[in-house]
Amino acid sequence: MATAAVLSTGAGVANASSPTFHNKCQHLSSGEYEDVIYDQNGHYSGLADFVPNGDKMQAVDPRSDGYYVTAFLDVGTSRIRQTTTNGHGTYSPWATGNLPEKHKYFMWVDMTKSGTNSGVSLGGCWVVS
Repeated sequence: MATAAVLSTGAGVANASSPTFHNKCQHLSSGEYEDVIYDQNGHYSGLADFVPNGDKMQAVDPRSDGYYVTAFLDVGTSRIRQTTTNGHGTYSPWATGNLPEKHKYFMWVDMTKSGTNSGVSLGGCWVVS
């Protein structure tokens, strides 16, 4: 069984009055990978979800905290998936498309203040298709 390695548990601040976010990578027994985002108080603030069976990714924004979640999936220097909750409520549309089996990809999250370009990119997770 493949496991997700934590590349980092990144933390960042958009500006002095913004919350601090950090992430935690998880590989679930269902085979899914999650890059879960928490604020400085430990509240679940969002996640990127990658499902190898179907090669699909989704961003989730469970809180009305003024931030939206954008999830990314990269291979090398090329972005192969991107989806956002901006304009979609709690769940983004699924970003899909066939990927080669048993390849490693890097999944990461941006937390962006609604109505601005101000946000923070967080460390991410390695996932396997």
